[in-house]
Amino acid sequence: MNYKVLGISWDTDRDVFYFDVENLLCFISKGTNTKRFLLQVAGRIFDPLGFIILYIIRLKILIQNVWEMGLLWDQEMPQIIRKLFKEWCQELEELNAVTIPRFYHFMDLDVIDIQLHSFSDASKKAYGTVVYFRVVTPDGEML
Repeated sequence: MNYKVLGISWDTDRDVFYFDVENLLCFISKGTNTKRFLLQVAGRIFDPLGFIILYIIRLKILIQNVWEMGLLWDQEMPQIIRKLFKEWCQELEELNAVTIPRFYHFMDLDVIDIQLHSFSDASKKAYGTVVYFRVVTPDGEML
């Protein structure tokens, strides 16, 4: 069974969150090469938990670049921006393969250590944070 949770698709059989981008791809196929359209595309992507932010941030930086150029809302974007947006769109289908486990269950494992590792970094264009579980079993295996 598939449900929506916080706007994210949830496959209850596999107990994973996943991203269905077919509607977005359909919308993009009918669009124009304008600043208005870029913002419309960004507005259709809902990722409240930041699972795919590494992908989304590229579009947001592209929007920043268009804004800095001072383009009007319905003015056609320069060739370099159109090229970068086209590349971004071509990679969009790869998000269909992204799945995120909803629950990490360690109760049935013999575990000697569980750690949470957090890392962050920033640049002038963006910033990001990632958090990892580190689970160690008695035989030294790390999950």
